[in-house]
Amino acid sequence: KTYLDKALGTACDNAKVAGVTIYTIAYTAGADVGTDSPMAKCASPGKFLTATDGAALAATFKAISDNLAGIHLSK
Repeated sequence: KTYLDKALGTACDNAKVAGVTIYTIAYTAGADVGTDSPMAKCASPGKFLTATDGAALAATFKAISDNLAGIHLSK
């Protein structure tokens, strides 16, 4: 593990402990990004997504926005 991988892991862990939901998207053209990648580990459970082309990326962002549409902020 590199220093940056460790720093990313720490930042992600701290954010999740604080209640932040983290979505990550791996945009790859045919490459397989496994669940052991730093991006996958950073994501909240069920929030690591992949896209292999522009259409899939747009659909992924749409799915995230649909999920977030039900969130309401209050004081």
